[in-house]
Amino acid sequence: MNWRALFWRLHRWVGLACAAVFLVVALTGTALLIEPQINLKGAVRLDDPATSLAGVETALGRLAVDYPHHQPGLILPGSTSQRSWQVGLRPASGEGPALSAEFDPGSGRVLRVDKAETSLRDVLLKLHNSLFLGVTGKLVVLAMALGVICLTITGVAMMRRRWKALTSSPLAPPLRARSLHHWTGLVGGLFIVLWASTGFMLLVYKSLPEFGVGSTVKARSAPASEAAPETQAVQPTAPQASLSQMVEAALALHPGGEVQALSRSPHGVMVIVLNRDAAPWRKSTTVAFDAAGAHVPAREPPGFMKVMIAAKALHTGLWERSWLHAVYVLFSLTPIAVVVTGPWLWLRRRRPARNKAERSTRRIPSA
Repeated sequence: MNWRALFWRLHRWVGLACAAVFLVVALTGTALLIEPQINLKGAVRLDDPATSLAGVETALGRLAVDYPHHQPGLILPGSTSQRSWQVGLRPASGEGPALSAEFDPGSGRVLRVDKAETSLRDVLLKLHNSLFLGVTGKLVVLAMALGVICLTITGVAMMRRRWKALTSSPLAPPLRARSLHHWTGLVGGLFIVLWASTGFMLLVYKSLPEFGVGSTVKARSAPASEAAPETQAVQPTAPQASLSQMVEAALALHPGGEVQALSRSPHGVMVIVLNRDAAPWRKSTTVAFDAAGAHVPAREPPGFMKVMIAAKALHTGLWERSWLHAVYVLFSLTPIAVVVTGPWLWLRRRRPARNKAERSTRRIPSA
């Protein structure tokens, strides 16, 4: 059996089937890597939590008065300058629109309140994860991820003169789609497989309830940054210890850490700390405090939870140092080049065959 011919046929038809979805996912993935740098969103380092977070409780109190039928969720840093943080507000009855409020954590001034999931990042995530098609779209994206892994394996397996293709400049004149396709496929192959496999894992994990799997599995193993709503959807009451003191204590337990998110309830406070220098499965850690401000010892996270934390760290690159994030952005261009040049090569290969068949037909004399 000619394995190379089999790989070639599989590569062409799987690539054609995945091309449109892969292009959308590749473009939105690149945009999601760039968007936090534009809006300066992400975890932040707090040199003085008592000053930086002095107004968080004030802002939550004002929101509780203005929106009494909504309950606060995660509190997320909104900028590296700590001037704009945000908190999600969910309807207590489960009916009605969810809201997202921005506030100044230093003064407690509420800046604006909008409908949730209307930001650029939310739109990109919906398109990236489900193509705006709900469960059907997620299934399509999952199938595409498996197809991309198949394409990378078959493409590298059947390629000849890999070293020459890798060391030759794809932009050297005359510019050829084939050389560009081979070069970007080889250079970005490792990242493409990494993104496809970790993205598949994360999407399956987040979609377990929608796919008919009990939500208890997800609740037990959810990463700290995605705590179950039952632990957050409660109206906050003033704890005996201030929130800033608990944040300061959490950062003291993890020197060099950054505040990734906060969650407050009548039972206490959860501080999610990001450590960029830690191993991928330990980058995000939850530090819990009771209502009196006493530290609650954390249990060792289960293995599945560590895998999910590592998958998210490796998939996004947003939890890494800036230089590695720049590498992610640079290599995110390779899937776009691959998915554009691939169909082009497929069409060029079929056009000569079609023209040859037409010429042969014209040569046959009519009866």
